[in-house]
Amino acid sequence: MSAGYTRIALDDLSSKSSLDEQHVQREEKDVVERTRTDPRKNVKFVTLVLGLVITCVFSASFLAGSKRHWTVKCPSRFCAIASQKRATLQMIIQTLSHVLGMLQVSTVVTLINRAARLYWKSNGITLDILQSWVSLSTRSISWGLPLGRVFLVLSFISLTTMPAAFWAGVITPVPSTFVTSDMLLIPGYHNTSYIREWPSSALAQPPLVSNEYGIFSYSVGSQMHAKLLYTAASSSTTDGRQRPHKKHDLSQFTYVGRSYGVGGSVGLEDKTVQNEWSHSYDYHETGLLTSVKCGYNARSNYQIRSTNNSAIYRTSGKLQRNDDTAPEDSIHLGLSSDSMVAIGVPPTPQDFRRILGFAAGKNYAYLNTLQCSFAFEPTLFHASVNLREKIITVAPLYPIRQFYPDSTNLTYTLLRQFAIIANLQTSTRVSALGEALSQSITNYVQNSRAHGNTHPAYSFKSATLSGVETALAAMADDMLVAYAGAQMYIQKDRKEVSITVTRTAFRFGEDMYIYIVCGVNLFVVCCVVVECVRTKNWKDLPELDYADTGAMIVASARTYDEDDDILKGRAADMGALQIRLAPGGRVLLERREEVQSLQEDVDIDAS
Repeated sequence: MSAGYTRIALDDLSSKSSLDEQHVQREEKDVVERTRTDPRKNVKFVTLVLGLVITCVFSASFLAGSKRHWTVKCPSRFCAIASQKRATLQMIIQTLSHVLGMLQVSTVVTLINRAARLYWKSNGITLDILQSWVSLSTRSISWGLPLGRVFLVLSFISLTTMPAAFWAGVITPVPSTFVTSDMLLIPGYHNTSYIREWPSSALAQPPLVSNEYGIFSYSVGSQMHAKLLYTAASSSTTDGRQRPHKKHDLSQFTYVGRSYGVGGSVGLEDKTVQNEWSHSYDYHETGLLTSVKCGYNARSNYQIRSTNNSAIYRTSGKLQRNDDTAPEDSIHLGLSSDSMVAIGVPPTPQDFRRILGFAAGKNYAYLNTLQCSFAFEPTLFHASVNLREKIITVAPLYPIRQFYPDSTNLTYTLLRQFAIIANLQTSTRVSALGEALSQSITNYVQNSRAHGNTHPAYSFKSATLSGVETALAAMADDMLVAYAGAQMYIQKDRKEVSITVTRTAFRFGEDMYIYIVCGVNLFVVCCVVVECVRTKNWKDLPELDYADTGAMIVASARTYDEDDDILKGRAADMGALQIRLAPGGRVLLERREEVQSLQEDVDIDAS
């Protein structure tokens, strides 16, 4: 080894412990002087809290957003990414949450490190304690430690993984909603010239439109009789729940409960509202609140009468004996009157009374002499439309002065549709209308029995009246919706109303995780402030960092060369030294430039 080459064996250096007292004092004085003039001392506090400032800004922003209900409204670029590129978004969230969690944990680890170094300055420690400190600082496990310290380190490492998880809960976009306004076209009734009776036998064919939304006609009884009969049969439920029933067009929407004739434009004129970001919308629409009250009138002379032709029957007579209007008179075909159900309506449209009377054969004797009065009250309704589930719910709000000026014509025409349906749907053996009403009555009886009412009189009489009332009201509601559709697509009569639309939005994080992150951040800030005050900004913090392997090796090497700043740990560039494992397990500390010089000499000798 050349004379200019310095190599120190660490295990040998430990035996050279008899330093001169004056030399030791001079070294300590040099260290104190260098610490006092070290420019890095002024930025100790800044470097400690720099990461914490970032987490404070983030946590404060998320807390403010939670309190002020900040959202990202859809549609937007972010919403598209959140819904279509979830894997990419999750990658970004995980990365950012780990960075923010690392900043908080690094601050805590730095506090522990500096507190331990201050303690070490004035107290001796065992190697187990030193290794525990290193494990806490590096968040790694040394299994050679005592079991208690291994458990302590494991617990600390487990705790340091939680901030990142909490931050992930804060950053993850959570679906929310916001409310905005839009416009919707609903049926108008400015021109009602087509709302009149269009008998199937009339020479003039009623106007009809068939398009992508369905079939629309003013001849409701003739064109929609099958759908209306299904409505009558299913109007009463066996369990008493609200009846879900399809809207009679191609919109695929379903009413839950009564429609009240409202919602005709839903699924048809709301295409601009229907998109992946819209949840629902609400609006108000005027209509008619239909109520039906039925009872038996034994004094009615509205009856089924035979004629000279055995296949032709006439239903005629006044619904009420003291009625001064013209009697009802219609023709029915059939092999027997037993399977017939006829409906009569007073022929005066201007009559404020809306009465409907039944005449039935013995197969439907429970319908014979039954009369029902209809009340149509102009009402403002609230319609709520669930676009995701395609459900419409309608609720009456309060009565209004009028639906539209000539609405009496609509109500009269509507009742006449019952008579048309009864006439069309009577075959030689069965009445389709009678069967539909019978099914409604049967469902009502089953519902009554399910709720504990088994009295025979109630089951067969009261249930008949209630079942018929429910069926007729449901049919009237669907007829009103049909007329609304005809007004929109045949008469082209529409008007705009304002609607309130609930659309998708995204908010960041759940409140629970936001509060936890803010709490953790506040705790760390308090710890930093307390430690900073207690240690006077770490005034006496030793420069030696036990977590820095290079610094520990240099610090463990001692030299008696007063001018050897590198081995005293005073080199600004720790890369000036290198260590090497020598034969016998010894660790050698050597200067890099001297190793390079020695290698050059060896190369010259070899050449």
